[in-house]
Amino acid sequence: MAKKFATDKPTFAEIRKLKKRNRRSVEILLDPDLKVRILDLRARIKTETRRDLRQNRAPVAPGLQKELDLLEESASESEVSFVFEALGNKAYSDLIDEHPPTDEQITEFGRLEWNPETFPPAVIQASCIEPELTPDDVEHIMEEFSSGDVQALFNTALLVNVERASVPFTATDTARTPDSPLNSISALEEELQSLTDGS
Repeated sequence: MAKKFATDKPTFAEIRKLKKRNRRSVEILLDPDLKVRILDLRARIKTETRRDLRQNRAPVAPGLQKELDLLEESASESEVSFVFEALGNKAYSDLIDEHPPTDEQITEFGRLEWNPETFPPAVIQASCIEPELTPDDVEHIMEEFSSGDVQALFNTALLVNVERASVPFTATDTARTPDSPLNSISALEEELQSLTDGS
């Protein structure tokens, strides 16, 4: 591997020049019917595999597997990747400050780091670099995408901005994008901790 620094004690200017921002991506399936068909077919393959082993018949599971392979190929062609990049600590903090929770929201939900109505679209729009999104684009996403897809985009935007950029030492240290709603740094940390603990 080529040496990145001129000496064993690099200056901050050298470090800053090479430091890249966190990036994360999430795949969104454009045809959700494919997901339902894939899950149904996977379940059927498990059932038919057991029957193939127990019954004296021509195996059914291999034919279903070929059908599943074709469906999964179609699904991969129907996926679009949304790529997010960290804003940087100050820009991210400023964005949070621009979207404070209302008094009514605090009364209803308790302590909140941000406004749960205005912050998710703002951080999605600000952090998504591929495709580039306008405020109108994000408004369409919030109105037209499923709540699960919106949550996946929001969680990815959160994680890319707050996670530490380091190489995990073990497979269990690698955090997947959580599917549950998150609305505070502490909740995010708890979610990531539960994932790395294997719970």
